[in-house]
Amino acid sequence: MHIREALAEFLFHCKQHSPQTRSWYTWTLGLFAAWCEQHGYIVEQLTAKIIGAYIDELTARPSKTTGEPLSSHYVHSHARSVRTFVNWMSADERYEQLVSPRVGQKIPMPHLEHKIVEIFDLEEIKALFAACDASPWPVLAARDKAILAVLLDTGIRAGELCGLTLENCYLDSLQPYIRVIGKGSKQREVGLGTTALAALSNYLQKYRLAPGPDCTGWNAAANVPVKERRAFLGLQYEPLTRNGLVQMLARLGERAHIERCYAHKFRHTFACLHLTQGGDIHMLSRLMGHADITVTSTVYLSAVRSQQARLLSKSVLDRLG
Repeated sequence: MHIREALAEFLFHCKQHSPQTRSWYTWTLGLFAAWCEQHGYIVEQLTAKIIGAYIDELTARPSKTTGEPLSSHYVHSHARSVRTFVNWMSADERYEQLVSPRVGQKIPMPHLEHKIVEIFDLEEIKALFAACDASPWPVLAARDKAILAVLLDTGIRAGELCGLTLENCYLDSLQPYIRVIGKGSKQREVGLGTTALAALSNYLQKYRLAPGPDCTGWNAAANVPVKERRAFLGLQYEPLTRNGLVQMLARLGERAHIERCYAHKFRHTFACLHLTQGGDIHMLSRLMGHADITVTSTVYLSAVRSQQARLLSKSVLDRLG
C-alpha cells in the first residue's frame, strides 16, 4: 500500500485537531511520504531502521532560509509526527496487519539541544508598551496594548490568542479570566491580573461590544457576524490571524528597537517570571496547557537555573584583587 493513501486516511482522522496541528502534520508527513516514494518504500516495508535513515537525512539537510542545518527542535518535532503516524497505522484495523507496533517503539528519536530560551527584560517590556502609542489609530494602540498584556500575563500560544472569542473573556473584577482552546481542542482557563484586565477591558469597552448583563462575560449577540466574535480584530473588523500577529509584533519590536520580538518569546517570558517569582512548576504546566510536565520542567527549570547562576555568579578575575 502506498504511503500517501494511508496518509490521507490519517489526516482525515486528525480533523478534530487544531488547524495548526493539521497543517503541521500535512507538511511534515507530506515530506516523509515524498521521501518514501523517492526510495520506493510502501507501508508494508516501513521499519524503524528505514525511518531512522529518513531522520538522519533530515538532520543533515540545510535550511532553505539560512543554509544552516535544521534545528534539533524542528527535526525532533518532525520525527514525532512520523512516529505518531506510524503508531496510528499500527493501531488502526485497516493497517495493523501491515505495520507492527514495534516499529513506532523503536524509531530512534534525534537528540535535542537544550538552548537557553529568549525572554524580554523589564526595559524591553516597557519599550514595547510605549511603542503601541505610535500607532496612528487609537483602536490599534488599545488593541496592541491588550495583546501584549494578555500574552505576558497568561503565557498563551499565538493560536490561542488569535482564537480567543468575546464570550470567553470573563472580566468580573473579583476573578477575571479567559478561556482558551489549546492543542487537541482542550480548553483551559487562565486568570488575568490587574494590569492585563485593565488593558483588555479598555479595548473591549471602547471599541467592541458592551458587557453582558451578568457582568462576567461579553455579549456576542446572534446578529453579530461570527468573524467579529473574536476578541482581537483588525481595522476592517476581520479576525487577527497568526500572520497578522507576527507582523504586528515585528512592527512593535522595530519601534522599540528590539531585534527579535515574537509571540513565543512572550510565552517564555511568562514561564520564567512565574518560576522566578516563586510559582509552582505543576501550576505552570497547567496554565501553559502542557500535556506532560516534563516539557515544562525540561525547558523552563533549566532556563531559570541558568539565569540564576549567571546573576549570582561572581567574577573570578575581580576576586583576584
